[in-house]
Amino acid sequence: MKINTIFLTKSTQSGGVQTLIKTIEKEVLKAGLKVNEIYHKNPWTELYREIDGVNYIKLNTAFENKSFTANFILNIYYARKKLKETVEEKDKIIIYSPNYLLFIPFKILKNNQVILVQTNKMDVYFTKKARIVFKLLSKYINFFAIFTEYDKKRLDKIFPKLIFTLKDRIRYIPRACTIEPAKGPHKYGKNLVFIGRIMEDQKNFVGLIEVMKHLPKNFKLNIYGNGSENEINTLIDKIKDYDNIKFCGATKNVKKVLNENNIFLMTSFYEGFANTLVEARSQGLPIVAYDTFESLKWIVCDGKSGYVIPLGESQKFADAIKEVVSSEERYGEISKNALKMSESTEYNKIMKKWMDILTC
Repeated sequence: MKINTIFLTKSTQSGGVQTLIKTIEKEVLKAGLKVNEIYHKNPWTELYREIDGVNYIKLNTAFENKSFTANFILNIYYARKKLKETVEEKDKIIIYSPNYLLFIPFKILKNNQVILVQTNKMDVYFTKKARIVFKLLSKYINFFAIFTEYDKKRLDKIFPKLIFTLKDRIRYIPRACTIEPAKGPHKYGKNLVFIGRIMEDQKNFVGLIEVMKHLPKNFKLNIYGNGSENEINTLIDKIKDYDNIKFCGATKNVKKVLNENNIFLMTSFYEGFANTLVEARSQGLPIVAYDTFESLKWIVCDGKSGYVIPLGESQKFADAIKEVVSSEERYGEISKNALKMSESTEYNKIMKKWMDILTC
């Protein structure tokens, strides 16, 4: 039996979904199973090496001088052709968007297990097209892995007529923390950090800069991440006049970066589960974030392990940061709570959930 994963970009770049794909692939290989990683696009920058034992398969996706509709049809045609060649009886298929149900030949949909994985907040994940595809083809999904009960509530509102047909196939699987947890509370300080993809339309760096305007100059913000050349240059231009904001580029050593900083900030317009928040709390970092995605309240307990702030209220956001560092005692209390909450995403616990559905 093989596990076949299908996603837009190759997992050798940074990103939450890419991290999940790599993690699942490693565990599947440990279990003695084979893995195909099927993808459309090569990454901007390959930060990570290919995993030994994984068969990487790139699909044909760019057809010059073709309309959007023609490209879409050709993508489906060549994807189905490749899957017919690749997927065997009893193989399992992991897809990270409902739209990929269109890429799977009907014979394979009927005879092989398909696992759909949530990768974003439900309203972003289910685009108009994805909602239509899901309604038509959800009967072929064997398992739907979603983050939390908060995400399930939103799913029920989007698809009220599918609640009962889906309920036995839903599995709650938050993202596993892939770095070793800290052994005690984090150190007190005023170094702020963000780690994530450099993409203004999602991450809202303008909002992050606005927060920094409300803070004294002794608060320093370090931004780590990867993105397109244009996005990175735009960010650098936005922060050039701020001595206390620094773009540090991409990092492979998240644990080291977290241990060099004291509070994790997130001002995103939307997220799926936000792996970096899980990593931050595993090191005891208090988190301050805008309330823009369902699973945030599962990751951060407002007032205890950090603060959840209404979107756009930059002064409240800055005040929350000041509250976190109002004293070493208060900081230590929040840090301890963050560490305690991180137990729910302990690596082995989460990977057991994945292997239970991949090997059943």
